[in-house]
Amino acid sequence: MAFRITTFPMLALIATGRPDGEEVVNIGIKPTAMLVLLVAAGRHGISRRHIRDLLWEGASDANASNSLRQSVFRVRRAIGADGLTDVGGRLFLNAPMTVDIFETEQRIDSGRVGEAFELSSGPFGATLDVAGTALQSWIRDLRARVERRLLDALNREWAEAVRGPAPGLFAPLLGRARQVLGDVPELLWLQLEVAATLADGGTFEQVAGRLAARSARAHGHGRDEVATRTQTLRLRLQARIGGDRPIGVPIHADALGALEDAWRRAREGRSSVVCLIGESGTGRSWLLREVTRRCLSEGGRTIPLVALASSAGVPSASLRDLTVALTGYRGAAGVHPDFSDTIGRLHEGVLAPPSDAVPAVHDLLTAVAVEGPLLVTLDDAHHYDVRVLARLLRRLREAPVPGLLVVPVLQTGAGVDETPSIAIGRAEPEGIRTLLSAMARLPRAEWVTPVVESLHRASGGRPGRAAQLVVRLHRAGHLRVVDDRWNLTSTLSETLSALASSAA
Repeated sequence: MAFRITTFPMLALIATGRPDGEEVVNIGIKPTAMLVLLVAAGRHGISRRHIRDLLWEGASDANASNSLRQSVFRVRRAIGADGLTDVGGRLFLNAPMTVDIFETEQRIDSGRVGEAFELSSGPFGATLDVAGTALQSWIRDLRARVERRLLDALNREWAEAVRGPAPGLFAPLLGRARQVLGDVPELLWLQLEVAATLADGGTFEQVAGRLAARSARAHGHGRDEVATRTQTLRLRLQARIGGDRPIGVPIHADALGALEDAWRRAREGRSSVVCLIGESGTGRSWLLREVTRRCLSEGGRTIPLVALASSAGVPSASLRDLTVALTGYRGAAGVHPDFSDTIGRLHEGVLAPPSDAVPAVHDLLTAVAVEGPLLVTLDDAHHYDVRVLARLLRRLREAPVPGLLVVPVLQTGAGVDETPSIAIGRAEPEGIRTLLSAMARLPRAEWVTPVVESLHRASGGRPGRAAQLVVRLHRAGHLRVVDDRWNLTSTLSETLSALASSAA
């Protein structure tokens, strides 16, 4: 039997490879933390003394040794007697086991940066803080190492993306990165550069505001440097906006119009809940970005949440993420006293709140929306606890919040059929051309018809898939720009063969 350990949103040992699915193995917090230390140590193992110093700091030798013996017993009972061995007072882990933090590094090493972020929806090791200063120092060093590697990988991915025809594919990755890394300055500057390059004025001003707020606490040269660097990027943004030609009819014009109507109703003081329903890769995230740009351009506020694969099956993950984002706008001010304790526990990551959690989040949404129109988007919301999310959406329909628009993105049959929805189908060839024109690296670049038709067939009409295939073709050397038009560098049959192998 194999095992994996999660450190966020909860510290847990999970048995995998079972015929009836995965199962959480409850052995206690410190025995699970000990397993994390053993995985980190690898084939070198770790001495009993060092484990005691990290997990039972300040305890007497007798108490620490007794606690360690009990932990070793629990671990062996859970993973098998041969899964943990003791050689000369040094413990070695023999059972196959992964930890989300170290698996993140493995995915970075193999170039799967997007997948690395899917392992967590918050700071790495957030639930490992179960002992004294020695373990806390170990966690800080580990977290700093992983976050540094993630930032370096993001910068490499952007440098690669900006040289290709579809840099817009990089933008959704930043949403996941913010959930893990927070508003660290280096990530904010990268977001600003991406927004300037993609001519995304709404996101640019939103991020520039965060940087300005941070620099307001600085003095002298630091504040001037932020202002100068922001202005340089703003000039790039203005040049891109001024140089781009209109890209024609949107991929899903009717759906975008319906979302814009819903946002208009929210601006007028009414309330809306609209689900985007469809297959992955059909342009749902693109629609979210478009309505978000509209919201920001009109002075509205946005809360863009991205549900990660790690959220699946986690009780109340949607309420937790929403609470954290909302309190970033307002804190708990204005929340009814009956709900303040629930809001506090949700914000701190309590995953099994009492039954008043949905009313508490509804009250917090009301407190934030009363200060001005608010757009909440939940991309890939099917990864969330859909039953709890459905309860919140039902509450919002029964007790509308003036000035609020909530747009979750779900797959067909996700379990919220009673909520008004917009079905997103596959795009026609012209929709693929529109998408490519919007994402092309050159402001006026166009796509020759054979490329568009080939991409439409290979992607099955899924715009997201088509854009991914473009990146693969470009990196493989099958595309080039001639007279501001994207052409094939090989024969059409060779390119179709490359597309077919990429789509497999």
